[in-house]
Amino acid sequence: MQTFRNAKGAEYTLTEREKGGFTLTRVSTGSTETISQRLIDKTTARLESGEAIPFRKISYTVAVEQAVLFLLRDIVHIDPFSRTYSKR
Repeated sequence: MQTFRNAKGAEYTLTEREKGGFTLTRVSTGSTETISQRLIDKTTARLESGEAIPFRKISYTVAVEQAVLFLLRDIVHIDPFSRTYSKR
């Protein structure tokens, strides 16, 4: 299990699923979302190919997008001025 906070301070936990991917849980409410391994792999491939991904184009759900960015934190660069994600 991994824990992270978003920019506004909300705390989330990521738990690996047996089938692959993760379950994302917002600690304060207990609400959950599923993050598929396919989404993580697809986002990694987009970054590796040199694509600059606009904000909210990984997932329309902010929490899911933040979780994917957390999982890919070693390879992703966040540009707040152009509002894009790219490979480091």
